[in-house]
Formats: sequence, C-alpha cells, structure tokens
Amino acid sequence: MSLFGAIAAGMTGLDSNAQALGSISANIANLNTVGYKRNETRFQTLVSPGLGGLNKPSGVLPTARNLIDQQGLMQTSSSSTHLGISGDGFFVVADISNPTNTTGTFQFTRAGQFEPDKDGNLVNTSGFFLRGWAIDPTNGTITDDRGSLTATETVNIADIAGSATVTSNVSLEMNLNSEETITGAPTQNTIIAAATGQTVTGTTALNSAAVDAGSQLANGDAVTITVTNAGATNLAAGNDQTSGTITFTFNAAPDATANQFSTLNELKALIDSNVGMSASVVGGTLTVTGDPRSTLVTAVGAGNGARLLTATTNAATYVPTASATNMASGAITPSFKRSVQIFDSKGAAHTLSMAFLKSNHANTYYTEVFIEPAGDTNLAIVDGIVAHGRIRFNTDGTIDIPNTDAAFQGAENGGSDLTINYSTAQGATTPQTIKLNLGNNGTADGVTQFAAASSLDEFTVDGAIFGQLASISVNDGGVITALFDNGTSRDLYKIPLATFTNANGLDNLGKNTFQQTTTSGDFNLQEAGTGGAGSVSPASFEASTVDLADEFTDMIITQQAFSANGKVVSVGTELMDEVIRLIR
Repeated sequence: MSLFGAIAAGMTGLDSNAQALGSISANIANLNTVGYKRNETRFQTLVSPGLGGLNKPSGVLPTARNLIDQQGLMQTSSSSTHLGISGDGFFVVADISNPTNTTGTFQFTRAGQFEPDKDGNLVNTSGFFLRGWAIDPTNGTITDDRGSLTATETVNIADIAGSATVTSNVSLEMNLNSEETITGAPTQNTIIAAATGQTVTGTTALNSAAVDAGSQLANGDAVTITVTNAGATNLAAGNDQTSGTITFTFNAAPDATANQFSTLNELKALIDSNVGMSASVVGGTLTVTGDPRSTLVTAVGAGNGARLLTATTNAATYVPTASATNMASGAITPSFKRSVQIFDSKGAAHTLSMAFLKSNHANTYYTEVFIEPAGDTNLAIVDGIVAHGRIRFNTDGTIDIPNTDAAFQGAENGGSDLTINYSTAQGATTPQTIKLNLGNNGTADGVTQFAAASSLDEFTVDGAIFGQLASISVNDGGVITALFDNGTSRDLYKIPLATFTNANGLDNLGKNTFQQTTTSGDFNLQEAGTGGAGSVSPASFEASTVDLADEFTDMIITQQAFSANGKVVSVGTELMDEVIRLIR
C-alpha cells in the first residue's frame, strides 16, 4: 500500500466512523421515541486494484441498516387508544395530507400513540391517521375485501350516535300458589234434583217410585245449560265456558242417542265431558263448578217434569276484554301481580305488568299481560292488555306448555309471542315483539305452581335505555368498541395488521413510518392474532428499541476507531510533507 493509499484508507475510516457516530447519535436522540427502530452501521472492506493486477486493501465502506424487525418493550398507558403490537405486524396509516385516502398510498408504522383529533380521527404523534375495517353494526361483520388497503377506513370516533337496545326477551322464574283462594268468580252453581223436601241419591233414577210423581222428569224432558260471556263464540268440552247452549235429555232407559241421562250421576258425566265444567253429586244435589268469567243458567222442560232449580249466587265477575271485569283496569284484584321494565326502539322505558287470577279449573291460572300506563299503547287496546289467557300446570306443579293458551306458548312452541303496539305519541317502532319465556314444558325452571307463596324469584329482561358514549375500548384482537353509559356497547372497527416477508427491507420514510419496497416484499393484511401478525396491546405502546448502554459502548468504540483513523491520516500527511521536503 502506497503512502497515498494509507491516507485514502484513513479517510474512508474517518468517513465510515463518522457515519456510524451519526447513527449512534440518532439512536440516542430517539431513546424515548415511541415505536422507534434503532439503526446500526455495518462495515465492509473496500478494495482497489494494485500492482500486477492484484487487489489491495484500500479502506472501508459503511452500510446503514434499520433493525425494523426488533420488538420494543411494551409500556402501559392511561389512554385506551394508545396501542402496541406484540408480534411482527404494522399498523396501516394514512398521511396527514390525505386522511380519507382512497388512492391506495399508505404507510406502515409501529408508533401507536393514537389520540382523537378535533374531528375524531385517531392520529399518532407523527400526524398519521390509523386505518381500520369498519364493522357492520347490524351483523358484526367486516369487509370481505381484506387484501386491499383501500377497503380500510380512517378510524373515527366522533359523533357516535347514542345506543338503545329494544327488549326482545323476558324470562321469568316464578311460583303461583297452588292453594290460592279463588276470588272474583262463582264457586258453584247448584241444580236441585227434586222438589222441596224430596231426597234422592245420585244413583236414584229420577222417575222412580221413590220420587214424588209431581217432581219426576218425564221421558223426553230436557235440561238446557246456557253459558253467557260477552266475548265468547261457542260452548264445547275443554274450553272455557263461553257463550252457547247445550241440551241434555232425560230418558229413563237411555239409548245410544247422545246427551241422554237417567240419573244425576249420568248428568254429571255429560256436563264434565261436554261442557268442560266440573260437576259433583252429593245426595240429591248436583253442583257445577263454573268458570270465573261465565254465568251458568239452568232450565227444565215443560209439563209435569221435576224442576231443576237455578243457583244464581256468586255470579261471574271476570272478563278480560272489559274494563269493568278485568285485572288490568283494577276492577278485579288478581291473586298475584308483578311488573318488569322493558324498553322500546327509542330506549324509552315502559312497565310491563303481569297479573294472575286463580281459576276454578284445576291447575289453571288466568293471566293478563299489559302495559302501564295503558296510554302508552294503541288506544284500541283495552286497558293496555297485550295478551290474556290461561296458563296451565301439570299435577306435579310444573308448567304444561302444550295445554297453556297459545297467547303464552311462544312462537317456538306453535303459539304466539307478545306483540306490543305503542301509541303514535311514543314515536317508537311498532309493533314490538317480545318472547315471554315461562320455562320448558314439564320442568321447574320457569313458572311453577307449588304449595308455596306466590313469588317472582328471578327475571331476565334484555334491552336498555338510550345511552350516551362513555368511553372507547380496544381488545387484543384489534376491535375498537364504543361503550355507552347505559351498559351497552357497539363494535366500530377492526384494526388490520400488515406483515412483510423481510421487514428490515422496508424504506424508512422518517416519522417512524415505513414504505413497502421490492426488498421487503408485498404486504399481507392480517387480523390480529393470525398469520404471525401478533396481537394488539391496548392502553400501551411500544417503546424504542434503543439500549442506552449499548449505544454508549458503540460510541466509545467508534470514537476510538475514528481517532485511530485520524492518526493514520495525520501520520500519512506528515510523511508526505517529509517526502516533499526531501525532493526539494
């Protein structure tokens, strides 16, 4: 190596170590820069042609290298929108000059100290806007075009409309006392089988010689049972005693003709099977237990037949379709009543009341479901009643869904769900359909009828009042969620993470942002937690990868190398000066 070669080599050493010192200085300066990736300078031998065609060492060439794939430590933050990445992924961001960005020009960063700007856009300290996939509020899905950067949107958390959740389900755990006293209904209607003073048994033929001839029923005499109920249409076995008439004919020797009887017991059996009422015979008296909403009237045929007298005491008082005779109006005192709060489409609260009246029918409760005040409902609805009918129970106290009226069976069991029609003044979406869950058939997991006090033990009502935005949260899957002060939430965005085959090949654009190059390979957008992208760390951020101790060590080494190269140049210069003096 010539003297000039020594000086040239020393100069490359000075330049190379100066560049290394510059990298060290940049690293130290960015010690506290969020998401900063340290640089390092690497050296390679520089050679030049020598005498005889041989290559001789001729100095050193520096190469700067960004250690982008290094993971910085996670530090906690008080802000829920400060985000870090535990893994290899990068946030997708748009430049401050084009936050809505539809051109497809984007940058990538690990600097996740995002805060909302005046417009509600999440922007980091370098002025880059976070991008995300919008989540459909109706079904919670994101775009299918997940490979395109233009399918992302700038994440904006401003002007998030308040949230209200309409009630769609009401579940009850309740007991209705099986020993409840029957009120508001006739307990019996009495048919006296003979004239005053006559005594007969239920098995005595009513035309026998033991009965006064003047009180006998003649063959062909009719006993007509009439039931009155303003809202009724027919009279049939198994139904409530609704409007209608049925006739039973006395015949001392009954033939195959329907509805004939010769004794009180036979008349009892006909009533039980054909009217759906409960009859009993004690001595010469036949007693018919009626329905709380019905009035029973009896009559006999003309002529010399005995008189079956009518009992009109304890007339029926319960009719759900009339204000004067239903529970919703307060005219009839229920055996048990409880209320829950439900919510319409606007988030307004309404009182849904349920009233129960013990029925004369075994294991049966009459039930009304109504809105209070009634004015919240359509005026055509009597006293706010949205459903009425019977709830029936098995002999073991569990609910008998198949024999419960359709109004309370639920649509899933072939019946109906509650349908609420609000008044126009409410301004809510109508009708509102609510599934009333009374429990599973034959189980004690819902409404029961045991010999214990009536009680509402537990109920579940979904829905919520209108709520204002309270805060924003982010989970490790990158889902940004709005939390409202009514306890509800709504998913807004899902943050994609970009991965590269060679992250160290990205082009450093400054401000902790990078750009794709041919060396890095194409980006691949991933959902957090998949494809090696890593997970999102909410309320945290990634610290700089700079280690101050390492940087000081490198600085000392670089300083020594620089000084040594400076000495080489200095000695070479002195030698050159000496050579020049000798020549002169």
